[in-house]
This record gives sequence, structure tokens and C-alpha cells, in this order.
Amino acid sequence: MLKKIISVLLVCVATACLATGCGESGNTALPTVPADTKSISSKIKFSAKFTDQLSEISTAAAEKRYGVTAAQVKSVDVYVGTGATAEEIAVFQAKDDKAAQEIKGKAEAFVKVQKDSYADYKPAEVPKLSSAVLEQKGTLVALCISADNQKAKDLISGLMG
Repeated sequence: MLKKIISVLLVCVATACLATGCGESGNTALPTVPADTKSISSKIKFSAKFTDQLSEISTAAAEKRYGVTAAQVKSVDVYVGTGATAEEIAVFQAKDDKAAQEIKGKAEAFVKVQKDSYADYKPAEVPKLSSAVLEQKGTLVALCISADNQKAKDLISGLMG
């Protein structure tokens, strides 16, 4: 009986191995547009260039940091640096297009305040803030301040479509 079970399992494994080798050989990659703020921010965090250690903050802290309300936001994912740099990632899924516009405006104001703060504190960070990436696509809003904002811009454009 045990030999029959082992034989059946071996046949199943062999069939599975053969089946994975079959099929189209074209591009079978998944779509590049992630479905949620967490996916987008994670892809940015691991693909863009950062010199600082980024840590995720809570939704409440993110809303307070950017001056947005829970009524405007479906979801948000924010990673901030240690303060030694201005590096940061913020991705918002707004409740509607109007809220997305408001969030984008608040993100612009946030960058301006950061630029003013870092001008005295750490002037070397001001160029990162001056070229910060802020994109809106429908109800998605993404902000990235990194060591290579052009690369981050290309990445975000691809992620947001």
C-alpha cells in the first residue's frame, strides 16, 4: 500500500514538473501596476536609491505629518528617514479625485516646509527636496525624496501607469 502511495506521489510530482516547463515562452510577467499603496511604496523603497534607513510610520502619524484627514484617504503608506536626510516615501490612495488633488497640494506644502527646514539644518539635502518626485494618477498620489530622484520618477511613472 505504501509503495502505491509513493508511486502516485512521484507521478504527481513528475507531472507537475513537466507541466511547469510547458506553455508560452513569451513575457508572462505580472502587470507592473500594483493594486495598493503598500505594494507601490515597497517597490519604491527597494528599487529607488536611498542613503538613509527608511522606517514605516502609522497611518495616524502619516495623516498628521501631511495634514490630511481620514475622510480624504482610503489608504496611506509612508516611510521616513532618520532625519539625517530628507529622504521619504509617501503613497496615498484618496477617496476621490478631489481628495487626491487636496492631498497633492498638502504634499507640495510639506516639501516646501522641509526645504525651508533643511536649508538651515542640512543644506546638502535641499537639492533632493528641490527635485522631489510628486505624481498623481487618478486617486493615487506618490511622493518620493531620494538620493536619485530621476530614477525614482521613472519608477513611479511606471508603477502608476
